[in-house]
Amino acid sequence: MRTNAFGFYKKHHNEDADPFVSVGEDRGLLAVADGLGGSGSSVHELTQRDYERLEEKLREAFLHEASESPLAEGQDAFARWVDGLLAPMCDQTPDTSALWGSRVVLSRFVYYFLSKSAEFSDEYSRYDVVRFINDGLNRTRDAFSLRAGDIRGQLLLPTTLVAIQYRAEGEEIVADVVWAGDSRAYALIPGEGLRQLSKDDEDVTGAINNLFCAREYGDRDTTLRYASYRLPKKCALFVCSDGFFDPYSPSDNLGVESVLLTAMAGAEDFDGFQKNWYENYEPMQHDDCSIAFAAFGFESYADFRDAFSERVERVNDLFDDFEKNKKFLPVFLGEEEDPKDYVYERAGKRKEDIVARIATEAFKHENTADPAVTEEVKATLSYLRQNAGEHARTKTQEKEREKCLNIRYRFKNDQACVEGAIEVDPTLAKSELTEKLKDLKRYADFCDRKAGQVKEEEAAKEKAFGDMQQASESGEKVKAEVEERIAELEKVEQYIKAIVENLKRLQTDIREDELADGNAKKYNEDSKFYNRQYNKTRQRIDDMKRLLEKWEKKSKKAKTYSYHPSDEPYYIRIQKAIADYLTAKKEYETAEEEVGKARRGEKSMRGTHYDDKVNALTDTILVEAVREPKKYFSEAFAAEMGLPLQSEEPTLNETDLKEELDKLFSDEGRYLAVIDKVVASSEPSVIEGLFNPTRMRLCRTIGSIDRDHVLGVKHDVDEAKEAYADVEKYKK
Repeated sequence: MRTNAFGFYKKHHNEDADPFVSVGEDRGLLAVADGLGGSGSSVHELTQRDYERLEEKLREAFLHEASESPLAEGQDAFARWVDGLLAPMCDQTPDTSALWGSRVVLSRFVYYFLSKSAEFSDEYSRYDVVRFINDGLNRTRDAFSLRAGDIRGQLLLPTTLVAIQYRAEGEEIVADVVWAGDSRAYALIPGEGLRQLSKDDEDVTGAINNLFCAREYGDRDTTLRYASYRLPKKCALFVCSDGFFDPYSPSDNLGVESVLLTAMAGAEDFDGFQKNWYENYEPMQHDDCSIAFAAFGFESYADFRDAFSERVERVNDLFDDFEKNKKFLPVFLGEEEDPKDYVYERAGKRKEDIVARIATEAFKHENTADPAVTEEVKATLSYLRQNAGEHARTKTQEKEREKCLNIRYRFKNDQACVEGAIEVDPTLAKSELTEKLKDLKRYADFCDRKAGQVKEEEAAKEKAFGDMQQASESGEKVKAEVEERIAELEKVEQYIKAIVENLKRLQTDIREDELADGNAKKYNEDSKFYNRQYNKTRQRIDDMKRLLEKWEKKSKKAKTYSYHPSDEPYYIRIQKAIADYLTAKKEYETAEEEVGKARRGEKSMRGTHYDDKVNALTDTILVEAVREPKKYFSEAFAAEMGLPLQSEEPTLNETDLKEELDKLFSDEGRYLAVIDKVVASSEPSVIEGLFNPTRMRLCRTIGSIDRDHVLGVKHDVDEAKEAYADVEKYKK
């Protein structure tokens, strides 16, 4: 069977291992391992002594079996490949744990299956190779005293693995696939295109949940996934790390096939295909990829290329169309905010700033072409210039009305200030204004005494609240101690559980070993003992958790507990904390009732009469006091309220224009018309700095996008994704 194969990766210090490619007349092996750069990012600093004969020590640590039992065939090729794996590990540059992990795992995996002539389809071999790999990881860890980093989630020598073992059977290729992690295996089938043969080991968050790494005793072991396929004799197989497909997410497999077909179509032979693929795939900035590839049954490269020529244009057009428009999909699908909604919502929130910028631009540049300076804005400015005098008088009157409003507001909300504020000149003739001010001052004094009673009761309430809070904090401290106790017991529980699980495994091993029956009784007795200890610890944890529930409910209801003697102090302290809290709470509730009574008394005394007396000081009456504050108010109060007012000069400034535009744009339709004009214009505007530039550009762009076309492209991509995953008819 004619086979063409190759493998590559780009970086010498790549955390992917150099891929393994071994092909023969009718069978072969392709394998890739990708060190996890995130969880394996800790750098192993070796001692100077470690660097002495480092290569020899590495071989002894993770592949000592090869020196004891060399491969019968292909020893030289395997040795050269291992030399390549060791090169970046032996250059005296500190390496990441991920870089070492991928090389240890891949070399031991390949050696196992070559040395034993084992098949992936053999369940025992799949189980045994995991043990074999773990042994090498742990030997490497111990030989160099390696440890994971201190950052949460760091692992020691973590890596993914994927491999294909294939053989020819008649007119078919049988491909057995094994993997752990998110590195993938693919088939490229004439008339079908790309098919994904593995399934990523990821949880719902996208985190890898099955991988190789050096583990402590009792940690969850790696599961080597397995699937087997019967494929047409003419096809191609390859394995790769996630650096190949991740850059094209969420259309990853479509991107993979597009890159493959483009590289294939632009080459005249397999060497050219490999070169194109190597140079033209788009690695993520933080990652690279490794690839092992083999094509079978094609008489020539032209035969291989022609077998897929009909898909090139269709796949590339779909991929290019999706890449060009995918940024609009979240909006069209309702998954993200429409940028137009953002622009108009932002315009509503920043209206004051937007109007201010429009006023500045219009005032400073009479002939501005800014789309936000509409003809209506320009007309408003022209009107103001022609009516500056009238505008000044209007401004003065507006300020007087504003001061009247401020004075009434101050009197309503702070009747205690009235006595010091109102000082009517005794020489003034009796008038409606003088009588209303004097009457208000008398009534304010009367109400102020009632307000004093409220303050006294509120002070008592505040103290009671502090006592209750202090009681709660004391109880929370006890709760924290109980939680610490629970955590300690849970550690004990996990420790005992590990012992129980270990005893179960030992019992299983003993049953399988007919010569060790005499030990079964001992392990059975130990198992019963530790099971009892586990149940007792579990009961103590449950009792302590019920104690926490009692604190959360603040219940005084008596309840009999059967607790461990060493836990007794916690039960006593929780009961005391509950009693202290409930006593403080009752005192607080009593104080709160007293405050309510005092407030009702104040409200009853004040009623609506005081507010009526303030409201009686209408603008028409009170404006006289604003114009001549020395006759009616104390000097301090007049200064506090900004009196007397300065008369407005008949001049025009930027602030005047802004105030007029505020009035103009109080009409929401007029304001939104300005935003419409800015969005529709290709000319820059002074208000654009108040918006996210990316969203503003997207808002302008998305209006010209055919929504139905983009959704149609998504539908086609979704169908392609389903096709890439449809491998059921090829499974054995």
